[in-house]
Amino acid sequence: MDFGALPPEINSGRMYCGPGSGPMLA
Repeated sequence: MDFGALPPEINSGRMYCGPGSGPMLA
């Protein structure tokens, strides 16, 4: 999960959905 490689919109979106959504979107 490289948050630095993603746009801020995606970062905030992932944080909204929670850590469980990170791997699913990756």
